Amino acid sequence: MSPARTSTEFLPTASSSSTNFIMNAAQGTLPYSVSTGSAYTGFEKLQGAKNYTSWKKNMRTVLLSLQQWGLITGTVEAPTPADSANPTASETRAIRAFEVRSISAFMEISFRIADSAKSVLGNTKDPKAAWELLEKRFGASQPDLQPILMAKLHLAKWDGSSTIYSHRDAMVDLRTELADAGMTISPQFFHECFTNSLPSSLDLFVALYDDPTYDVDLLCDKLAKYEMRRKRRDATARLQLIKWDGSSTIHSHRDAMLDLRTELADAGMTISNQCFYQCFTSSLPSSLDLFIALCDEPTYDVDLLCDKLAEYEMRRKLRAGKAEGTLDGSLTLFGQRAPSSSKGKGKKGWKHITCYKCGEKGHIQSKCPEGQQAY
Repeated sequence: MSPARTSTEFLPTASSSSTNFIMNAAQGTLPYSVSTGSAYTGFEKLQGAKNYTSWKKNMRTVLLSLQQWGLITGTVEAPTPADSANPTASETRAIRAFEVRSISAFMEISFRIADSAKSVLGNTKDPKAAWELLEKRFGASQPDLQPILMAKLHLAKWDGSSTIYSHRDAMVDLRTELADAGMTISPQFFHECFTNSLPSSLDLFVALYDDPTYDVDLLCDKLAKYEMRRKRRDATARLQLIKWDGSSTIHSHRDAMLDLRTELADAGMTISNQCFYQCFTSSLPSSLDLFIALCDEPTYDVDLLCDKLAEYEMRRKLRAGKAEGTLDGSLTLFGQRAPSSSKGKGKKGWKHITCYKCGEKGHIQSKCPEGQQAY
């Protein structure tokens, strides 16, 4: 433990009475010291009941060395003016000096408490009150709290909305709270509570899992691997079964398959571009077999294939000279909105259509006044 900082300005005094404190404040000296630098890392921060006993001993030693322990025991009290309504200038300085000393002692304690345990202090800034709160929380058993925490441990359930590790951490926190309340749970009992918190769909996994060490961390690792394998199988099956029926655009179909590919990647299974390309072409209807056979794409670029297929579909339907209702489907391939059939075939119904030959609106390429394109 690093020594506290001292200087000619920090002159400790043997007396702790209010009178002497007023005198020292008036003389511009401090009857205590403060920690600096590595002094705050001289021993482990307070984590909870598990290290409270050793922390308390070390913290008491620090406060004694800084001559701040009197604030905890109450032997050093705030100075009281002779006339509280009209304190003298020296009394006012002494009161302010004591407030600084009190905050300094509180900071000595607070800086040596881990963030996970600081909530115990609440809003207090009084070192004596802080010490009492810590003692009440970590220094003694709390039998009234034990049944509540035990019920929470028994009722904890994993529904799959979070990772198995997050669920484990939540149950470990309950176990720690029980330990802080004076109840220690054996690894075997905690293992039993943990397996009981898993859904019934995992009963076979739990029944076949054999670990005489009751290591919950190891159980979580194996369960995570099992869940990942199951998700891979599910995503793979959906990737192989998905089909495009033409009710959506080819690009929307591609995006749906890309989502499945991402799911597989998240589950630890990477699909090559070639394999994904084969899955994608297999999802297309048999009417496109000739197109796929003639489409030579050595890079296995599904995006390029979709663009070519969209062009092919548009070209095929325009050449067929289908009615406006059929044109609806070809335009859907590009995500365009076709005019309503209720508007008829007049110019009003075609005013939003752009010709792919001349770029003008009001007609389609096969009706272009500039002449029909030669294919």
